[in-house]
Amino acid sequence: MANILSKHLIDIDNLNTVLSINSPESIKSAVSSGRGFAFLPNIVVKQDLRRGDLKKIHIKGFDSKFNYYLAYRKNYEFTGYEKIFKKFITSSKRCFCY
Repeated sequence: MANILSKHLIDIDNLNTVLSINSPESIKSAVSSGRGFAFLPNIVVKQDLRRGDLKKIHIKGFDSKFNYYLAYRKNYEFTGYEKIFKKFITSSKRCFCY
């Protein structure tokens, strides 16, 4: 998020951040009760948006796409299921159904 904001000449350290939460459910609860706003992946808020519990705000020229990374130990030998998962998660054809 810091990189995206810096492209728009916004320093994340200059924002008036009064609360930092890592749990998506806690973030949605705080926003729903009027305690600010948040940047969350669409998949996390899709049902909340449908129900009208949250509202999406589009910001012109703001592209918040980001990469996912799969981290594992160097020289680690994957098990069969781990190989299947790695192939799935790194495939360009994957689709997260929701």
